[in-house]
Amino acid sequence: MIAFPEGSTFNDVYVYRSSDSPSTFFYIPGPPQPRLTSVGKPAFSLIAMGEMAFLTMEARWVVPQQQLETLEALLTRKLSALTPGKLQLVLAPVSVDQAQLMLGEEQDGAQELEATAPSGSHPFTALFNARLDAKQRAQALSALNGRRGVLRVVYQIRLAVPVVISVTLEGDVSAGLDLLGRSPQADALQGWIASALTAGRLRIERKGPQEAPSNLWKRAEQQVKERFAEMLRRMTADAQEGRRGSSLKATVRLAESVDLPLERTADVATWFEGQSGMGHVQLIGG
Repeated sequence: MIAFPEGSTFNDVYVYRSSDSPSTFFYIPGPPQPRLTSVGKPAFSLIAMGEMAFLTMEARWVVPQQQLETLEALLTRKLSALTPGKLQLVLAPVSVDQAQLMLGEEQDGAQELEATAPSGSHPFTALFNARLDAKQRAQALSALNGRRGVLRVVYQIRLAVPVVISVTLEGDVSAGLDLLGRSPQADALQGWIASALTAGRLRIERKGPQEAPSNLWKRAEQQVKERFAEMLRRMTADAQEGRRGSSLKATVRLAESVDLPLERTADVATWFEGQSGMGHVQLIGG
């Protein structure tokens, strides 16, 4: 199984250390946030017209700058003795496929009001414009009144993580030295390797998550056979000159990024204090 990077959560923000740079830490934002207007209120409106309503809102998947600065200071205090150089906190290698606006409690079968593709880069802004019927309008109003679990924003995310595999080819090659002769061609070497694997004189060992991309395993096996063949070619020349070995071992290690699916959900009711959400409702026509 491809492992999720090991880390810790601080106020809904997941943090883990880079495998390439000990002083670099990646963060994954928590629940989506509303875009705030110039007066600091969520960019959200519900226009009610008779039994219908139109809901407009703007969400972002981001960590507020002040929270990031607080988190970086906390990590610096906790880890400065263990971290060479200045600690850096950067956004993890993530991408967002879509954002969904969901209405209704999950146990009752929530419905998707709208799905949209957010902006392709941070802060991954998503704009929703949904038309609501009478029942949906009542549910949305209850969320603005503080009822939780009714109106949610869900971001579908992919996190790129490095996957490392290794393939080792080893075994007794004494039977092939005389058969191949001096300076054998590449196809003759590969042919002997294939037959030796079938006969059990050579063996392949694979290390790494089996879920790693199949083309990555294929490339590693091809490269290890090519490396083994070159080692075997040099050994045949040595054998002709009286220097004779009996076994060979070659290893190839490859790495590639793969995407792990993530989901982050925000309960829209939590965006408003008390019943302040009702201040975002506009009634037209009584």
